[in-house]
Amino acid sequence: RSSFPQAEHDLLLRKVLGTNNDTSANDGAIQILELGAGTGLLSIALAKWNAAVMSTECGSAMCHLRKNCLHNGVLKSCSDENNSNSTLVAGMVNCKKLDWFDADLTLEGLFALPQDEHRSEFDVICITDCCLTEKEADGVFQTIRKFGTPHHTRVVVGLCKQREGYRHFMKLVKREHGDSLVEVPSSDLHPDFTSDRHTIMTFSL
Repeated sequence: RSSFPQAEHDLLLRKVLGTNNDTSANDGAIQILELGAGTGLLSIALAKWNAAVMSTECGSAMCHLRKNCLHNGVLKSCSDENNSNSTLVAGMVNCKKLDWFDADLTLEGLFALPQDEHRSEFDVICITDCCLTEKEADGVFQTIRKFGTPHHTRVVVGLCKQREGYRHFMKLVKREHGDSLVEVPSSDLHPDFTSDRHTIMTFSL
């Protein structure tokens, strides 16, 4: 972790992610859901910046995700079951199995909290290169809609324009959330991480 105070981490992270939502949960830490986290690099980095992160994957990738979060000292819990408590904690990562096509899973089920406990909300949903096919683009988009909160959640997406599902995903986003869709200018990115093949965008639910 850096030596910056947590409050400064929170403010800077909100600016970078384009969200000003104020939350009383986790002492004001941003609550983030990452879809298709892979090896967990982004989730780990976000936790190091004091975000409260739920990092999701499916299949054999869960093992690598858990090991990397543990190795970097940010693992709070890891579960392949949807009935395990997944309370978010600032500066930590909950690793959770998530199938985008599980029609029965709800936000309450994802957190697995008692009925009388306040429902958690995600301030930000992050996705990176998860639209390999049109079917996956559909799954990602419906998952965003299911676990995001209207008029609250900000979505940050990194996409490869050459993927089969790219155009389909963009069509869905523009149809439903086109008014808030913003593509991050390449001039705002570090020169080492710019490419004509990739784009980063944000939109609000």
